Amino acid sequence: MLQKINKEYILRIKDSGVGFKNISTTSSLGFTLIKAIATKQFNGEVEIISNKGVEVIVRWKGKS
Repeated sequence: MLQKINKEYILRIKDSGVGFKNISTTSSLGFTLIKAIATKQFNGEVEIISNKGVEVIVRWKGKS
């Protein structure tokens, strides 16, 4: 789901799978690409929550 709140965009992607045991040390190509694009191209941030499933939240500021 993509939301725009004021000048900030928030993209949330969530599933109900088994999640990850140690998300902080994952070095998969997919997560590496998501983090690189969000931080370097959009000057944003990525939050990954792994519990019952995984939720990826990407936040970035829109153009003024």
